[in-house]
Amino acid sequence: EVGSWTETVATTAAPTTVAPTTEKPTEAPTTVAPTTAEPTTVAPTTVVNNNTVKFTNNKGWSKVYLYAWNDDGSNAEWPGVELTVKSTNDLGEEQFTATFDAKYTTIIFNNGSEQTVNIDYDNKVTGYYPTEKNTDGKWEVGSWTESGEATTAAPTVAPTTKASAEYTYYFAPKADDVTAGYTFKLNLNDEAGTDPEFWHQFTMEKTDETVDGVAVYKVTFTADYTNVNAIQFQSWSNDDWKGEVDVNKGKKTALADLNGKLVKADGSVNEYKVDNGEVDFNDIVETTAPATAEPTEAPTTVAPTTAEPTTVAPTTAAPTTAEPTTVAPTTKTISLGVIEYLNLNAGSYQVHYWGGKDGDGDANVTSTGKTEQKSVGSSYWSNAAQKFNMYTATIPNDVTGFCIRNGNTWFTADGDGSATQTKAYVFEYGGNYHAVYA
Repeated sequence: EVGSWTETVATTAAPTTVAPTTEKPTEAPTTVAPTTAEPTTVAPTTVVNNNTVKFTNNKGWSKVYLYAWNDDGSNAEWPGVELTVKSTNDLGEEQFTATFDAKYTTIIFNNGSEQTVNIDYDNKVTGYYPTEKNTDGKWEVGSWTESGEATTAAPTVAPTTKASAEYTYYFAPKADDVTAGYTFKLNLNDEAGTDPEFWHQFTMEKTDETVDGVAVYKVTFTADYTNVNAIQFQSWSNDDWKGEVDVNKGKKTALADLNGKLVKADGSVNEYKVDNGEVDFNDIVETTAPATAEPTEAPTTVAPTTAEPTTVAPTTAAPTTAEPTTVAPTTKTISLGVIEYLNLNAGSYQVHYWGGKDGDGDANVTSTGKTEQKSVGSSYWSNAAQKFNMYTATIPNDVTGFCIRNGNTWFTADGDGSATQTKAYVFEYGGNYHAVYA
């Protein structure tokens, strides 16, 4: 005979509901009871806890893999699981979403040959992105945390600062590069963002137009900054960089100065007539800047009532006459990373600077809410990447040096930062307070 039970009231289903007196005691009644209540019918061990993390492919890898592991194993053989679920962020960069078993505590993103440093995964972090290569040739990473479901938030720029300005650039590469089947990408180094050394990369698409028999490539993007340290058009074969064309090398260029214009493989920028936002390369009309006209009379000697407005047209000045340096940068941003274990008052960090026209001073720092994995050299932790909480501070642009302090604690064991450096990573090691500058 059998008894039955319901899991919500399992304790009421006693096996004694089958009266033993109704059977001959030829079989021990105790052999029935244990088998009727099997708590293993709900197996909690089959529930898998997963972590979800995002990866911004700002380096333009053709494939992205996630390798996750702990001391007991990994999610797959190297290079890991290829990521296929992706979207595009506000900067036009690929953003992959990966899910892995929560039992794995360390992860690496890679493309099969290049890889990030080992990342001690923090489930409070939304995603990671590569920043710069360390001395081992591995990519350091930055991280970001989204608020709510803002999946389009770009990790490198605070969403609240985004503008809707849209730009379109055109590029005529070398004919041999086109024949070789290279991919062409636009690189912008942001001056005004929270990370001055971060490169934004956009892949260009081939148009149906040609210039001098060479195919023209095009890219349209939006940006929330107005000046950049560098603008480059690069040639790539898969993940291999083949060369680049710098525009206005060594000068700061307003993004608007190249909007709707054609850059050639020699770095020259051509002025062309633009109709309805599209360049008609097969019917090119060069714009003639009014400044090239030779005035027959000095404008200041002509009475305003007799001046011919069509001969002196100051309002038609070519846009290239606007020098982007007219907005002189009087300040610059210092990015500060504080190693997570430091037991100092986070609100007391300051950037101490000197050598500018305003003399010495101290600038308070502001938290970015981001973290970054970075190695600080082979002398510390065997070159292993450490986790830093990120801050920024604004100091005068003309200073000759700076260092980091927290009250009376000075991070000067390794020297000071120079006028050309914009990053500092501070930590305590061997009883001394260190700072590594970049």
